[in-house]
Amino acid sequence: MTGSLRHFLDSDAVWLKVLGAILFILVTRSASQIVYNVFLHPLARIPGPRPMAASVLPMGWVRTQGRAPYKLVELHERYGPVVRIGPNEVSCVGSAAFRDVYGFRAGKGGPMPRDQRAVLSRRAFGAISLLQADVRTHAELRRRMSPAFSERAAREQEPLVARYVDSLVRRLRAECTAAVDGAAVIDMCRYAAWATFDIQGDLLFGEDVFGSLEHGRDHPWPTTSMGFFRVLTWAKLATELLTPRVLIAVHELATALGAGRGLRRHIETAKYFVDRRMAAPKGGRPDGHPDYMSYIVRGGAKNTSDTTLTREEMYANAQVLMTAGSETVATVLCGALYLLLTHPEALARLTREVRAAFASDADIGFAGVSQPGRLEYLQAVLNESMRLWHPVATPMVRQVPRGGCEVAGYHVPEGALIGVTNYATMRSEEYFRHAESFVPERWLGAPEYADDDRDAFQPFGYGPMSCIGSALGRLESRLLLAKLIWHFDLELMPESENWLDNMVNHMIWQKPPLMVKLRPVQTTVRSRT
Repeated sequence: MTGSLRHFLDSDAVWLKVLGAILFILVTRSASQIVYNVFLHPLARIPGPRPMAASVLPMGWVRTQGRAPYKLVELHERYGPVVRIGPNEVSCVGSAAFRDVYGFRAGKGGPMPRDQRAVLSRRAFGAISLLQADVRTHAELRRRMSPAFSERAAREQEPLVARYVDSLVRRLRAECTAAVDGAAVIDMCRYAAWATFDIQGDLLFGEDVFGSLEHGRDHPWPTTSMGFFRVLTWAKLATELLTPRVLIAVHELATALGAGRGLRRHIETAKYFVDRRMAAPKGGRPDGHPDYMSYIVRGGAKNTSDTTLTREEMYANAQVLMTAGSETVATVLCGALYLLLTHPEALARLTREVRAAFASDADIGFAGVSQPGRLEYLQAVLNESMRLWHPVATPMVRQVPRGGCEVAGYHVPEGALIGVTNYATMRSEEYFRHAESFVPERWLGAPEYADDDRDAFQPFGYGPMSCIGSALGRLESRLLLAKLIWHFDLELMPESENWLDNMVNHMIWQKPPLMVKLRPVQTTVRSRT
């Protein structure tokens, strides 16, 4: 064997030893981290599955696969009201948890801040949105935007909302007229999305920017908007695994390689719609009817008043307001329809109530559907639908501030991530009797359900960062459901009998088609019997 060959082999052996040492260090470090996470971490006392305590990967995988709501129900049923779902993350259920996690926390340092590690809107739009803002920024944005979302402002939107709801009814009736037997089989998820996105688009941008009901087709912007939430689930996992610098580098590399073209087009379209609306004379709509920006934008695009949003802030919040104000209402409507169609007695009772309440279609408006003591069963149906199938089924995560917090007898230390799982809370026998059953009567004072914990029902969130658009969302949901029940007899098609089973969720539900047979009923004047 020559000296050079012996030298090569000796060198190769050295490198193998070096690589072996590096591998040993990495394995030892990983094992040490796992041991620390499971047994020595400040959250070690909180119950939960050990694989989730050891690593972010198990729950991260569940989230990216759209299974988080179901898994969280399973975990809380097994481990109780407080469950460790990651090395540094906790999920809670219950009315007390809503107050402890999302409340004002007077005397305790104020509301808990959001987890800021996966903030995407600042990089995309140059400003942060309501969905991702910290406590102080959220309070400031909400102060500036609140005039557009007050109860009074919501009722001022009735002509605009009613126009699109009537357009939905006309299109559905036209489909029935075109059918051979006068009854059309319709994907109600698709039509509900057309209506709610058209409404929200007009409220935001001052015109029918999508035209889905008018033209009978999907618009790419709402479709891409759904992908935004899938990105957020992956972004959360990435922030757990990568440092901020590495995360930015990966983002830049992916962009350079052409990834995310659809999302970038979506961002540019949002900017285009905002710019077009702000360029309107004096910031107003052609028909003079107020929209969101009529309240928010004062003085056009000068951005000099502390009561206005900057252009960048409008860019960032347009995306959030568009989806939050449309997709959630469509989800509530579709969930209510499915649950009614699978519970014929409830559907029959609601049909009697709605058709007895209104003599004509023209009588069905915001006042009629929200008057105290009227249409009580309709509101009970919507409440029960949101309880069983909440539009936002995964926790809104907060970061525990200095001093930690107490939740259900457990101390959660500073820096830990924590959230309340609405879906698991409202499906728990601990808070609602017959929690898995659709029982609208529980909201009408039925003695059997007197012990239900009503404070555990928080469909629009809790505390200072709750849903800003709840007033209009409630009115819009009531109007849509009342109009559909008044105008049509409905029948669920066999292919949609298991519609709710195993639905995918990436913060919002990815709904499959909900196939319903609609048959128009007479619209002549009915007596109020």
